[in-house]
Amino acid sequence: MTQRTCIAIADATRARLFIHEREATAERTRDELVEHAALVNPARHLTANDQVDDGFARLLTEQIEALAANTRARRIVVCASPHMLGRVRRYLVRPRGTTCDELPKDLVQLGPTELRAQLAAHGMLPPLPERASVP
Repeated sequence: MTQRTCIAIADATRARLFIHEREATAERTRDELVEHAALVNPARHLTANDQVDDGFARLLTEQIEALAANTRARRIVVCASPHMLGRVRRYLVRPRGTTCDELPKDLVQLGPTELRAQLAAHGMLPPLPERASVP
């Protein structure tokens, strides 16, 4: 069975959206983290205010909802600076049957490998599967 998680990593200036897929069979476990979108808040570079941040949070939540629905993700994970997490929480509408977890941490600068490790370390994703050794 394939488990899909929609992951949003954000701060007030940019955001990245990922899908994590994990499929476990008796023979092997497939574990993939794929970036699907990157968003930039250009207005934040000109001025920092609540209206600008709210607009970016609305845009981000629309993208999260669409990606979760289009990929049939059953779980959403939002990792954001505490400032942005509060705003995303205000606007995010979870699709029916979807759970949502939050991590008040800014991870937007991390590459996919470091991001995957941080998410696992904070319990947002399962640990990476052990690689089988070859005799």
